[in-house]
Amino acid sequence: MSRLTSVLLVTISKLFLSLALALELKPVKEYSYQDGIPFRKPTSLCKMGDELLVTDTGGAVFVLKDDDWDFFVFENVFPAQPLGIACFPSRKTLCISDGYTRRVFCYDEKGKLLITLGPKQGLKRPTGLAADDERGVLAVVDTAGHRVFLFDLTGKLLKSVGRRGEQAGEFNYPTNATFSKDGRFLVVSDTLNFRVQVLTRDGGYVLSFGGPGDAPGFFGRPRGVAVDGGGRIFVADGAFSVVHVFTPGGKFLTYAGVPGTEKGELLLPMGVFIENDLLFVADQMNRKVVIFKIQR
Repeated sequence: MSRLTSVLLVTISKLFLSLALALELKPVKEYSYQDGIPFRKPTSLCKMGDELLVTDTGGAVFVLKDDDWDFFVFENVFPAQPLGIACFPSRKTLCISDGYTRRVFCYDEKGKLLITLGPKQGLKRPTGLAADDERGVLAVVDTAGHRVFLFDLTGKLLKSVGRRGEQAGEFNYPTNATFSKDGRFLVVSDTLNFRVQVLTRDGGYVLSFGGPGDAPGFFGRPRGVAVDGGGRIFVADGAFSVVHVFTPGGKFLTYAGVPGTEKGELLLPMGVFIENDLLFVADQMNRKVVIFKIQR
């Protein structure tokens, strides 16, 4: 074990010891097709200022603000099947992966295309995206390539990590990623290895947790991931229709949501996003976004 990894593990352990295990996640608001928002398959979320942006693989990107909604307007190139999304508020940039063209498009806040990432950069099927706004680094999860790519916002490749496998730092159809709030860690949903891997922000392996199973702490189909200000890791599970919550060290804490079609219930949650004490969940089958308040 390297000295850097040892230091990181000690840091994670200290964070774990400072956490109270009792958390309550209460649904407080929903944006739904039943409210007139034409969601078809909401998938991923991020925030640009006070606006919540939601990709929908039905062919749209929605902008939600307070009780209003609108479509994000693209100036030129439009993603036909929007999947992942990453927002860089301080840089007024957002990036979207397109399942149809298998590319990533980055735009300014007015919808003008800035860069395109695709096969020329080694991408096979980009899906989940993550933004390190402070450094201007975009993480791209390549599901078909079993790798994670790191780019700057000019499109320069900084690094790629992983290959197909089951060992530490290897992936089997990963789908989503997020940076921790302090920018030190990159958390990846290693979907068909039924686990979550925590990496350094530059892609070095730190730890993994989960595994296949239906007991607390195990996954059916891990998808979207988010990290709150205390380092807790939130993982949407498409098979169990809940959001798992873990300590920074991977110890199971609790769930958000229950399976179902009523208010506050989930059915195939995909993307998750956290801002302050609010957890935003893109619920694909219920065609809605559910907002939970994280309470201690």
